[in-house]
Amino acid sequence: MASRVFTRALARAVVPTATRFVAPRSVPLISASMRSVTALPAYRPYSSSSSKEELLDALTEELKYEQDQLVEKKWTSMPKELADVLRSTGYKLIDEADSDVITIQRKQGNIDILIKWSASDVHHAMSENFEQTEEEDEFDDFGPNDNSFPVKVFVTKEGAGTLVIEASAEDNSLVYEQILHFSDSNMAVSELADDELKKRSSYWGPPFADLDERLQQTLIDHFEDLGITNEITPFIYEYSEFKEAQLYAQHLKNLRSFFAA
Repeated sequence: MASRVFTRALARAVVPTATRFVAPRSVPLISASMRSVTALPAYRPYSSSSSKEELLDALTEELKYEQDQLVEKKWTSMPKELADVLRSTGYKLIDEADSDVITIQRKQGNIDILIKWSASDVHHAMSENFEQTEEEDEFDDFGPNDNSFPVKVFVTKEGAGTLVIEASAEDNSLVYEQILHFSDSNMAVSELADDELKKRSSYWGPPFADLDERLQQTLIDHFEDLGITNEITPFIYEYSEFKEAQLYAQHLKNLRSFFAA
């Protein structure tokens, strides 16, 4: 993930960026006593100017850079190595073209496992980690980096409800934070506002780290038996980098089409 952040930062370091214009605060041109006599125009009539062309040029340049990166990294379709991970772990990818949320699914007997996360969360975490690393290099501070991001795991067993597991992906491992059981599986996996509120207001028990150490380890071992392993975490990072690059390129296309209309 750091590769894309680094290359974009490097490009911005060597290519001059546009100066940000900050409009001055307005100042009264007439006294309060004259306002009843003199009126200023309420708006400035729209007129075409070179700003639109400059904006379109900037969008086109950024889009070309991103598209070139996709071709260079062979990211016009999902890389083979990522597809191989899915095949070896038994997971199926559920991913809508314009959605930021990514889901992988695995079935084992009467158990259904869903793992969900956001491509943007991964990108932001890695961007912050890149910036933090630069600052640490500058001040010789070798403290730990935080590039973690939230991941949700749903384990549904027929007739027994669903476990909702809140976790975070950090480096090459999943760190469990909270576990809660819901008898209503539909509500457990739902993202509707009312269902989310019900889940938030439920008792989640103590944080995972506060559980008895033996209980923690046996839960981790059982989750690994279900296929929730650390092998998935690198896939989450790498696929999110691939997905976010595609989303950003499409985002630039949409902006360019809007401003060109």
